[in-house]
Amino acid sequence: MSICSPLLLLVQFASLAVLVITSRVPVAEAEGIAQHTVAGLASAECEAIVRRQAPELREGELRKVAAVCNGVPLIALLVGDSLAHGRLTVEVS
Repeated sequence: MSICSPLLLLVQFASLAVLVITSRVPVAEAEGIAQHTVAGLASAECEAIVRRQAPELREGELRKVAAVCNGVPLIALLVGDSLAHGRLTVEVS
């Protein structure tokens, strides 16, 4: 079963709902599914998201974390939150 099969079922039976799916890889095109390619964040934008979540990071740590997030806003939010709550730590070599 391809990934489109479950998506098509959702689209067909959820006419009153809006479903947003994000993916790092393109999803096969199918009728009823609109696709939008979104560019990654610039390094400064990613750093700003992480900084809001984890303001205690030093500049070197912040740059390293933003680079690891690779411009993906959701990753920056989750990593920043995990750093702020002690679920992750940063090691700068």
